[in-house]
Amino acid sequence: MAVVQREFDPKDMPFRRLGPSGLRVPVFSLGGWLTLGGSVIGDPVKDIILTAFENGINMIDTAEGYASGKSEQEIGRVIKDLGLRRTDLVITTKLYFGTRKGHNDTGLSRK
Repeated sequence: MAVVQREFDPKDMPFRRLGPSGLRVPVFSLGGWLTLGGSVIGDPVKDIILTAFENGINMIDTAEGYASGKSEQEIGRVIKDLGLRRTDLVITTKLYFGTRKGHNDTGLSRK
């Protein structure tokens, strides 16, 4: 079954330049810290991301440690399921602490 690509419409969302990078980001973003992949899974994640996207929010914040990595997995699943174009999205993430506790599983110089 082919997934229909959704076109991003910024509506009246104001955008700002992110420092000298030239990247334009919306003044509001969707954060996944305490919800996406943790207390909220499945179709409600799809509803949340779709509502944000349809209202001009194309920036999603996550991290490898949010819900032990499940936040990033749920966000990725929903982006694919909804047919959102990756080029329309700004995904921010953080890393360092890892999702496991082995000798080489944390830090910025993993094996």
